Amino acid sequence: MVKFIRIMEELRKLEKMLSPLLGDIGLSFSQIRMCYQVYKMAPVTSSQLSKELGITNASTTNQLKELARAGLVKTIPNPEDKRSSLVSLTSNGEKRLELAMEAIYEMEKKSGENMLKPFFDAIKQMT
Repeated sequence: MVKFIRIMEELRKLEKMLSPLLGDIGLSFSQIRMCYQVYKMAPVTSSQLSKELGITNASTTNQLKELARAGLVKTIPNPEDKRSSLVSLTSNGEKRLELAMEAIYEMEKKSGENMLKPFFDAIKQMT
């Protein structure tokens, strides 16, 4: 349990470091995480996203609604299951995700160190 807590602490530190940077782009850490997953899996259902991200369906639905209002994701009816929709990034969503990833890369490059190293070290200690 102590190792898990350490991972969560390192993740929180990473979020704090990235928040000011991502705020300039207009995305939160969790929004970038969602956009990146949509980008990787598109077209994807919200249930698939929930499963992949390890979050509830309700949380996924709320985040996707917020991203849709911001014009970053779009939905289309799922031709295989009329009860669900398929989600993908809009061109604006792709651009914002690219800006965020570039900003994170530049911040890491400027810092001269791997910002993720403490996080990965904590994960290695769990295994």
